[in-house]
Amino acid sequence: MEDIIISGIQYDIFWESPDKNILFLENDVLPKINPSDIMIFPEMFTTGFTLNAKAYAEPMNGASVQWLCDMAAQYHCHMVGSMIIDTKNSAKKYVNRLIWARPDGNLSWYDKHHLFAIGDEHTIYSQGNDWLIMTVKGWRIRPFICYDLRFPAWTRNRFPFFDVSIFIANWPAKRINHWKSLLVARAIENQCYIMGLNRTGTDGNRIHYNGNSIIVDPQGDIMQEPFSSSQLIKQSLSYSNLSNWRNQFPVLQDADEISFSYS
Repeated sequence: MEDIIISGIQYDIFWESPDKNILFLENDVLPKINPSDIMIFPEMFTTGFTLNAKAYAEPMNGASVQWLCDMAAQYHCHMVGSMIIDTKNSAKKYVNRLIWARPDGNLSWYDKHHLFAIGDEHTIYSQGNDWLIMTVKGWRIRPFICYDLRFPAWTRNRFPFFDVSIFIANWPAKRINHWKSLLVARAIENQCYIMGLNRTGTDGNRIHYNGNSIIVDPQGDIMQEPFSSSQLIKQSLSYSNLSNWRNQFPVLQDADEISFSYS
């Protein structure tokens, strides 16, 4: 299996300003990251983590989703990020949806499962209950959103195993030690690469973020030192290193059964 290149942008999201965020990414970020196989943006990358869903939710055929598709085609790269989606379903109206745009124009998505009740997310957004596994150059990749990181049963690797796990987030600076520790733990227990992509800056709710986006290898070693400024993170992932470690120390075969199943 060939290696893949994964990239992400850690930045200060313009508060509730989809046009500004998209303009910034298109003009100042994307021209600098080519070539990559996967490009990742933080949670709610067009608005920041807002509960003002009624004002900023878009349909699946909206401008931000279309932009993600256009960029995936233009750069021949998978583009990944979450945004507020209006499902047009009265029973499950707004979701915090991770959109995965493929270079061929097709879309897949994952709706955030663990809603941050402490921040009232559950009062505005509906919970997703389906997992998503994407395949890129033969690699199996499973994405999550922010608060999901705290729940190892939901994020647990099981056969057929995924190789990379992605966590996109708006994770506050005051709990950043939890962020780093949990990302390393998820990599070790799941014997997979982990990318944790956070944001920087201070949002409209006066919550401060200091980035610390990291990529972790399957043994729990951080591949790049975390940083707190707006910056690109880019890393080549080796499938032979992953496979060798799983063969050398095959702990996944002894993992407990869990009730969740792939959809």
